[in-house]
Amino acid sequence: YLAAHVDGEITVVEIVDSAKSPSIDLWVGMNDSAHATALGKCILGSLEDEEREDYLARHPLHSLTRRTVTSRSALEGEIRASAGVARDHEEYALGVQCIAAPVITADFLGAVAVACRPDQVAGAKEMAIITALTRASRRIQRSIAITD
Repeated sequence: YLAAHVDGEITVVEIVDSAKSPSIDLWVGMNDSAHATALGKCILGSLEDEEREDYLARHPLHSLTRRTVTSRSALEGEIRASAGVARDHEEYALGVQCIAAPVITADFLGAVAVACRPDQVAGAKEMAIITALTRASRRIQRSIAITD
């Protein structure tokens, strides 16, 4: 998944399916559930404070599953503690966890993410996913920067 911050909104701009990835009801153009996705959290964490405040003021933190973070202070704490890599632990959809890394250039603010079943993200597997995802985010950044 690739998402971007465009005109004050967080939008999924590309989805690439995989036989190993779970099917998620996440659609291009998703706007109101960024707080429940790793993509959204990653982008929110990359925004300037004023932009993040504007976004959160316009988008209520609706509960999508029993694990969705709906407290603004808890969400902001999670974003601050993320150190660049964001996660959602079955917050958008039960049975699905996501990990996202930022994709930032002079003209693009976004994130790339992978979706996994919870059993695919345990221990050393999570670190391997983060390493591969971070490497991919850097390649995407370079590709976007070249076309800017």
